[in-house]
Amino acid sequence: MTGPFSGDPMGQKKLIVERKGCSMIPLVAENDINILHAIGKCRVASSLQLSSLLSIKQRSAKKSLIRLFSLGYVDKLHIERTPPLYKLGKGGEILLKDKVYKQLEINTLMALKYAASTQLYVQFYKYFGDSVSYRTIGADSIIAEIILKRSQYIIVVPRIWSGSEEEIKAAEIIEDIDDKIIIVAGSKEQAEKIARIQKGKENAVRYTWDGILKDGLAFYKKSGNILIESERFRT
Repeated sequence: MTGPFSGDPMGQKKLIVERKGCSMIPLVAENDINILHAIGKCRVASSLQLSSLLSIKQRSAKKSLIRLFSLGYVDKLHIERTPPLYKLGKGGEILLKDKVYKQLEINTLMALKYAASTQLYVQFYKYFGDSVSYRTIGADSIIAEIILKRSQYIIVVPRIWSGSEEEIKAAEIIEDIDDKIIIVAGSKEQAEKIARIQKGKENAVRYTWDGILKDGLAFYKKSGNILIESERFRT
């Protein structure tokens, strides 16, 4: 149960960044402005994710993204077997005065992590709307935080990637921090591997993975040496 952002067992997927010169032509279309702010918030997102978060048609999101890209407000990210992704371009950074964003390194692995975290946010937003608060962090493994009904969750996004020790890093974070944690794994098998390494904190950690988040929202927790379903949300 993988998804388009799960990663690559061989660690050989390449990121190609396509960008245009910065024109700084003023933006007047509401969709353009809203999409730019949403990308700034999520760091990396696809047209489908943006249309879901902004409650607009994907066709409208794509038209805005074409315009924003041509004006240098967003960059387009190409990763094989992954839908086109977008991040702020030079114009977007200047317009949003996003100093933090300039310090973030976007490589293949980080782009996939941000996109997978955005997908979790999309599903949370689908069920809970504006009561969900989302903020990206941008460390190597801790990608974001979600606040829902006064409960805060740290989002850890391991990917399937050769040589990166993603599972070990996730288990170490579980051991080191006291916050509630959501693990967004690349697959069910990866989630189970992390759970086997996990030491204690069964009630503080929830697992989900890309296959679930394609079109739903459900969480699992560790029980003994296995994962059992703890929450499932339905419309």
